Amino acid sequence: MPARLFPSTAPPIRLALGALSLYAATRAVAYAVPGRDVQDPLIAASFGGRLLPLYVALWAVAAILCLWDMRRPTITGWGPRAVVGMMALWGTAYGVAWVVALVGTEQSPLWWQTAITYLGPAVVIVALLAVLRVVLQTIAERLDGTAPDAREHHEEAG
Repeated sequence: MPARLFPSTAPPIRLALGALSLYAATRAVAYAVPGRDVQDPLIAASFGGRLLPLYVALWAVAAILCLWDMRRPTITGWGPRAVVGMMALWGTAYGVAWVVALVGTEQSPLWWQTAITYLGPAVVIVALLAVLRVVLQTIAERLDGTAPDAREHHEEAG
């Protein structure tokens, strides 16, 4: 919808979708590299690494969904949702693993840092998308003349 209302927003939305797609693709490739040393929480969450191909596929699907969303640029499509969802899932997994390690062994591995590198950008993306949605909705309402201020102004002029 935003790209149809405001054609000038299509290129930035496509750029954002391209960046999200590239990010998800690099995650897929990172887990697909054979012999890569994967951190313990991921090995535990993948039953000794047996689910790593599934994780590669999920990241690849998120990248493809972002590319698919580029055909009709939208910030609320399945691509951004998939990427943010995967980031939240990964961040949560590393955060839980860190807490379990801290409580169970009284040692603090640096997994909290990995959790933040996933959760932080996910929160920022969601916040920016929420702000952008409100801005675009406000602009659309003003163009349609349905915003409260526009109705009041119209009533005063009539």
